Amino acid sequence: MSKLKNVVIADPVESVAVDIARCCAAFSERAVTATTREQALSLSLTVQPEMLIVALELLEPDALAAIDLLRSAQPQACIVLTFRELAVSTFAQLRQLNVADVLPQPIDASALLRVVWQRFKISTRRYPRYQTTLDVLRPDGELLGRTRNVSQGGLLMDVVHPIAGGDSLLVDLILPAEKPLRVRARVLAAEGEVPCPMWARLQFDSLRGLDTRRLAEFLARLELPDTKPG
Repeated sequence: MSKLKNVVIADPVESVAVDIARCCAAFSERAVTATTREQALSLSLTVQPEMLIVALELLEPDALAAIDLLRSAQPQACIVLTFRELAVSTFAQLRQLNVADVLPQPIDASALLRVVWQRFKISTRRYPRYQTTLDVLRPDGELLGRTRNVSQGGLLMDVVHPIAGGDSLLVDLILPAEKPLRVRARVLAAEGEVPCPMWARLQFDSLRGLDTRRLAEFLARLELPDTKPG
């Protein structure tokens, strides 16, 4: 399966549902949004999604009964619950109902993609990733972090200065025996805190022409790409 045909996203905040829908474009042909439980149930019946991403707040006061309704509407769908607050007792009940995919808000795109890989074996990678350690500097020369892996589309790195998902950064990627590769990148996800271990995944936004070729030639000299999912 290359992509899911339909995904339904339900969240009481429309802008949040739309943001999640943008993430779903990587693995679904169509993502539709709802802001009420009734809309989510109606879409489940009419759209017949393979995946439902539903905010727990929409399912109150009886979340377990609401999940049963959603499952009766689309028995084969994978249900992913998102939450802003989650009681331990509710979490235990969800486990009993085999709702294993429960993600905190704001949604971490990487965590959602891992669910898609685990449930549907759909990979969203456009480029192979190569394990290599490179310094990533800010334009002032200060070390921002060091890469775990790099692809033509972005990188995963350990971070030594705080950054947050959604940040747009201008960085210098230090290639051995070459001048730095300066590129603007968007932070897709970041977890942890500085000085505790923190990692971030960046997507290149402005890699073009000669710089694209320089990076491709460097990656071609490395070992085989990292093929693990995630």
